[in-house]
Amino acid sequence: MAHSGDKYCVDGHVHLQDGFGIAAVLSAAAGHFAAASTTTGATPTGVLLLSEIAGTDRFAELLGTTGDWQFSETGEPQSRLAQRGQDGARIAFVSGRQVISAEGLEVQALGTRAQFADGTPLDQLLEEIPASGALAVLPWGVGKWSGRRGARIAALVAEGPPRPGLF
Repeated sequence: MAHSGDKYCVDGHVHLQDGFGIAAVLSAAAGHFAAASTTTGATPTGVLLLSEIAGTDRFAELLGTTGDWQFSETGEPQSRLAQRGQDGARIAFVSGRQVISAEGLEVQALGTRAQFADGTPLDQLLEEIPASGALAVLPWGVGKWSGRRGARIAALVAEGPPRPGLF
């Protein structure tokens, strides 16, 4: 799929909520990615990194045809490629999870079909997620990184060199 010089636009925190059709999500994302490409002159392949919560698996629905979009497998169990027939727009989905640690911090596990338990201590999640081959991400947010939770993030950063696989 990728070639040297290819352009990509990435949305790194995507939830496919119940009630939102996949075709509508794809068309909206394609429009946003196309608008972002006006400075480069070429429409990039879009990439949506899913952050699915416990009990959901919308990624499993990304098969066959939905609306104008056709899904294909990529050779990786954690990704699918959608292509729109009318204009060739392409969007890759990458499976991932959103986990809430025992400390109340949101942790993303990107690029995996593995499951992680909500309520697991942060230090344990930051070992388990990279060990599974996924990227562990602590998404920033004003409410997420303030107060007690913010102090935990500050302590994590102050520990020293970054942990492998943690972003």
